[in-house]
Parts: sequence; structure tokens; C-alpha cells
Amino acid sequence: HTRDKPLASNVDMEELSTATEGMTGADIEAVCRQASMCAIREFVTCSREGSASSDLEAFQVTGEHFRQAIRERTTSPR
Repeated sequence: HTRDKPLASNVDMEELSTATEGMTGADIEAVCRQASMCAIREFVTCSREGSASSDLEAFQVTGEHFRQAIRERTTSPR
């Protein structure tokens, strides 16, 4: 579910595998989608505020985006 996503170098697939153990494929897809959405929101917000590059080439989904998505997925009712 991460294919064709611009992943930062700090995305540890082994860590993600461990953190999502026991999740269904649909859950993992949702985590990946949520991480991407977190990254998009952050990119747009920073671009508007001028606090980061608005260059689309700089856009990346980071390990923290995945950790945030996993936290949200495991703490919210399904």
C-alpha cells in the first residue's frame, strides 16, 4: 500500500510491520492512506504559512506520519 508514495528515508518498513501486526489488509491500507493524508495536510499548511518549501518535489510521507496514523487507527472505534 506504499507503492508510488514518496516515502522519507526515516520510514522503517520493519517497524511498520511490527506496529501493524494483527491488523487486516484493510486496516493497513487505511493506515497508509491516513499517513498520506497527514502528510498532505502538513504540506499544505506549511506551504500556506510559508514555513516550508511549497515545492511538490519536497513532499514526503514520513515515519512520524505513519506513527500518527497507527495511533489514530488503534485508538479510534472501528
